[in-house]
Amino acid sequence: MKSPSRFPWEMVLLAVAVSGLAAGGLVQLLAGPFAARWIWAAVAVVVLVPTMLSAVRGLWRRETSVDLIAVLAMGGALALGEYLAGAIIAVIPLVILLLFFQKHLVRGLTAGAVKG
Repeated sequence: MKSPSRFPWEMVLLAVAVSGLAAGGLVQLLAGPFAARWIWAAVAVVVLVPTMLSAVRGLWRRETSVDLIAVLAMGGALALGEYLAGAIIAVIPLVILLLFFQKHLVRGLTAGAVKG
């Protein structure tokens, strides 16, 4: 299970991945596929590195998680030149974590709210 202290970093990764997907789509429409492919590849690599570290830590503790599957899928997509697929796969584990920690997120946001 992920520790709550890592949760904000995963939210940042989710924001980067989703905005990168959107930026790549916009660039695809305006400038063509070549530039968009590099944006999507960058998104996949930015999410791949911390996900790989998390998967290695899990394997070290003899635990498996969705991180290992995501690392294999993103690595395969990048190796085959399917950068959009890699960027989409990068978002999936982060969305799963968001759904899992949604209760904690809402509790944290409401705990800091000003009453009055």
